[in-house]
Amino acid sequence: MSGPTPDRCGYTWPEKHEIDDSPHHQNCCWRQTVYGEDHCVWHSDTEKVTKLVEELQGTRARPEIRDLNFIKTGKTPSPSYDKVLSETLDGVKLSAVELGNKIDFEKVTLRDADLSDADLREANLSGADLSDADLSGADLRKADLSGANLKKTDLAGANLFETDLSDANLFEAKLSDADLVRANLSDARVIGADLSNVDTRDADLSDANLARADLSDAYLVNTDFSGAELRATDFSGAYLPEVDLSGVNLKSATFHNANLQEVILNRATLFRVDFRGAKLHGSLLGDARIDAETEFLGPPVNDGVRSPHTCAAIFSKPCCVYDPNYSGESDETNEDKAKSVYQALEELATRAAQTRLQSQCFVRRQDIQKDVYRKTLLNGPEQDSDETETIDSQPYLQSRLNSFEIRSIAGMRYARAKTARMTLLYGESPWRIIAWSVGFVVAVALVYPLNEWLRPIGEEPITYSRIAEEPTLFLESLYFSTLTFTTLGMGDYEPLGWGQAIATLNTAFGAILIALLVFVLGRRAAK
Repeated sequence: MSGPTPDRCGYTWPEKHEIDDSPHHQNCCWRQTVYGEDHCVWHSDTEKVTKLVEELQGTRARPEIRDLNFIKTGKTPSPSYDKVLSETLDGVKLSAVELGNKIDFEKVTLRDADLSDADLREANLSGADLSDADLSGADLRKADLSGANLKKTDLAGANLFETDLSDANLFEAKLSDADLVRANLSDARVIGADLSNVDTRDADLSDANLARADLSDAYLVNTDFSGAELRATDFSGAYLPEVDLSGVNLKSATFHNANLQEVILNRATLFRVDFRGAKLHGSLLGDARIDAETEFLGPPVNDGVRSPHTCAAIFSKPCCVYDPNYSGESDETNEDKAKSVYQALEELATRAAQTRLQSQCFVRRQDIQKDVYRKTLLNGPEQDSDETETIDSQPYLQSRLNSFEIRSIAGMRYARAKTARMTLLYGESPWRIIAWSVGFVVAVALVYPLNEWLRPIGEEPITYSRIAEEPTLFLESLYFSTLTFTTLGMGDYEPLGWGQAIATLNTAFGAILIALLVFVLGRRAAK
């Protein structure tokens, strides 16, 4: 029994074995139970092989009979071996089995089979039924699984390098941590499958149905998704720069913290897609389709509320992942990249008539530029680290003059930007102008009674002492302030002394703020 003999199939028994019914010695149990002492499991006797199949399928089969994890063969299967593989072997256990290369499992039924850690390189499993089977950790490099039924099959950690899974049924299959480099999953049904942390470099997923699949933390470089169905797919943390997703249906997909730099999303359907926390620098968005529920800004949070009509959404200041003011975790803060992303999103929102997103991106882009002016004002222009001029040198003095000029211009631009943000939100908020206008009218109305600066025709000047006796007199001051602000003076009040200067300023500011309100309303209407 030290090596194969003519009446055997190539299997070499272990040098040491004992007759034992324990699970660790099932090889011996099998030898005695089925074939007796002188025959191995895969004997070439067709009658006995048929008996093997009957034992596997029969209800009287002992648990140890169904466990074939001790089988090892490196030879080409005999005809009787092929007969075994052509039968139904539901629930057969072949864990850690080394069946050699090019084993033919074509159209074999192996439901619930245990093939974990098995060596099935280049095996033919096309059309096989492996639903609910355990193939975790199996070596399936270059195997043919085309058209196979792998529904709910466990392929976690399996090596599927260059494996053909085209047209296979992988519904809710487990493929986490699997190696799918250069694998072919074209036309495969991968609905609801777990593909988390898989490596699909150069894989073909064209026309595959990956709806509701989990691709979180997957490495998807150069993966072909052309024509794929990716509705509600989870790409959180996935790495897919430069991947072509043009024309793909991504409705309700999630890209939290995913790397999408330079990805192509032309003509993609992005309704209700969540890109919060994703890196989108250099992405080609083109004519992608978005709606009001497509989210690009802010950190990924499980708030469960995505409506823009909540108080939290109205008062929030969401940022992209490159923005220095991004409230989530970011390892790549970059002002130039942030402005570039905002510009791209602004253009996309303009084409899709999503004014809220357009306004948010425009405001954030202006805020970043305002912060740049502020930094230049405080720190001056950036200096070369290798500058060696002395204090008395002419180049140093000239640089000091240039620094003063740059700081002065930056200061003026910062003041202008700060004012524009406070009053107009850079022309995006008519409500701010209305609030400033109301506040200004009330403030002027409070100033007139300070020192007899306003007098109704034929009456005493309005003062706070008179208002204390008759509170309704303040409404007259407010009335006159409003008329002056709107340049509709009725001639029934007379400003006195400094009141004339106050009325003049009231009229001037009123004209300016009303003109700005008309401008902002017209700008928003044009959007």
